[in-house]
Amino acid sequence: MNDSYGRNRVESILDSLNSNKSSTFKSSAIELKNTYTAIMSSLPISARNSILFNPSSLNSQGLALREGLDYFNKLS
Repeated sequence: MNDSYGRNRVESILDSLNSNKSSTFKSSAIELKNTYTAIMSSLPISARNSILFNPSSLNSQGLALREGLDYFNKLS
């Protein structure tokens, strides 16, 4: 998401959620973990390796995907 769509605001909300997880949120976060796992499983092994171990090899779209997946992981 580029800045024209309020990227900073969205990131601020997600960061706030991450630091203030309620017990209800925590008990439901398994859905986020399942989605993260499903997305990672659908990627070719080379893409997974780049996302996890070699982000400098990613283009802008790969970096955006990595950032989104990082939020899934942090929130779950």
